[in-house]
Amino acid sequence: MLACCDQSGSYLLLKGINNTSSPSLLLSPGRRTVQAPQIKPNELAIALALLEGDKYKALVPSDYIAHLRRHAGYNNVEGAYTANNKIIFWVKDSVLHYDSVEKRADVLKFFIHTAQVSRGLIK
Repeated sequence: MLACCDQSGSYLLLKGINNTSSPSLLLSPGRRTVQAPQIKPNELAIALALLEGDKYKALVPSDYIAHLRRHAGYNNVEGAYTANNKIIFWVKDSVLHYDSVEKRADVLKFFIHTAQVSRGLIK
């Protein structure tokens, strides 16, 4: 699990996208887990772009045709779709983790700001 701090100083819970529970499985040797005040919307936007970017970069026209014709088996459209859905679930789970409306609002504001930064990366 990751937590971050928004502009007001509130801590936000960000669960990992990956289902592994051991940080050693997620990180290279010698790397540390990210602590709450270290996560910033622009850095998260870059990380999410990197997570999804490879999936979208691998797409070729034949993948779209295979997907639209519902050919059996894995194709790159399905890979991009799966990566996107994991991120969507992670954001929903992070927002709904808290019972307090105020904390949910803080988490939602953080992700909205991250989305705005992500849109700026495209330009």
